Amino acid sequence: MLQFDKGSGYARGIVAGVSHFARAGRLDWRLTVATAAEVRARNIEADAWIVDFDDDEARARLLQGTEAVVAVASSRSAEANCPPHVPLVMSDNAAMVNMARAHLQDRGVPALAFFSKGKYAGLSWAQEREQAFRAIPGVEEANILGSQRMLNAGDDALRNWLRGLPRPCGVIAVNDSSAQDLLHECAAAGVSVPDELAVVGIDNDELVASLARVEISSVVQDTGRVGRVAAQMLHARLQRSVLPDYRVTVPPAHLSIKASSMYQEGVNPIVTRARAFILQFAAHGIKSDQVAHHVNVSRSSIERIFSRECGCSVHDEILRVRLDMAKQLLRSGKLSASEIAVRSGFRTLQYMHVVFKRELGCTPGEFQSGQARQTV
Repeated sequence: MLQFDKGSGYARGIVAGVSHFARAGRLDWRLTVATAAEVRARNIEADAWIVDFDDDEARARLLQGTEAVVAVASSRSAEANCPPHVPLVMSDNAAMVNMARAHLQDRGVPALAFFSKGKYAGLSWAQEREQAFRAIPGVEEANILGSQRMLNAGDDALRNWLRGLPRPCGVIAVNDSSAQDLLHECAAAGVSVPDELAVVGIDNDELVASLARVEISSVVQDTGRVGRVAAQMLHARLQRSVLPDYRVTVPPAHLSIKASSMYQEGVNPIVTRARAFILQFAAHGIKSDQVAHHVNVSRSSIERIFSRECGCSVHDEILRVRLDMAKQLLRSGKLSASEIAVRSGFRTLQYMHVVFKRELGCTPGEFQSGQARQTV
């Protein structure tokens, strides 16, 4: 029995990791996912449990004395309350914040800030992320709008805080939903993202990303690994094996870099905004004049700026981004060439063939075959 909130992307990733472990090991497990309320209402029994330690009802399962139970928690603070005989897998929130920090500092952003919506006040994972930011050397207290401060400050808190931030600045949002609110306020206040404010979220929530004004760079939790580790622990308990460690902390998987954090130190802000726009909309068939309109300069002006600072035209930059998209999709091997042409903004397969031959000296099919051979 996997006792989780079935609507949560975090939980779905963990469940997928458990399922992967069971299939890979050819284990004779029948997996069922249910919320704590469903378990209680239907009086569900099971031989073994993986439970969400963050859920009060699910946590009660740990106190029933069942030996084959593994707990999963979104924060390391759970260790203080989890019974010592119960294996516990925890998310490393400090590592997530530090991954976001390293990315922003690598981009050359001179100042850092942190933002969290007030609704997350009191939640352990949000507190750990804020504490990890506060531990970064040299951060300014005025640059931190944490969940408790946001909760107490009222409706205008974000707007007033945003006005006082240094420019340029890199903001780490406690999660993608907070990043989305921040980007909305930036748009309302005329703050340019990413050249004035570069933003990184945490959790890589696909639903939130689809609603955001600018594609959000985000730290990807390794929920699949969390699920695999939990399943491995449970398998050991069922086999009466000795666990080498009853407490495991799983670091994040990687950072998904999107337009919201594409700040470039020393680069003309017009180029930065244009590149962020191109990165976000190249697959939609945009043209050079649309890029010029977005950054509020004439077509001739933006072409001069790109020629001087980038050594290429705006059209060349759009084409480069489309090629990168197409190459990534070809490497995945999940789509047909025609679908890839459409998704990467080439419109037709014939045009994508022409561009591949001209720029790379091979067809899309030849590129894909070459990548497959390298993998083998």
